[in-house]
Amino acid sequence: METAEHKEAKILSSNKKETTIEFECRDGLSAEVLLSKKQ
Repeated sequence: METAEHKEAKILSSNKKETTIEFECRDGLSAEVLLSKKQ
């Protein structure tokens, strides 16, 4: 998976435990990624 040229992620939601971001890929699809603190 390759990101689009602008490579700017949009934050969809964020709290103390996790953050969800979205970015657009070169094929026109978008991906949502859930980032969470390591236990």
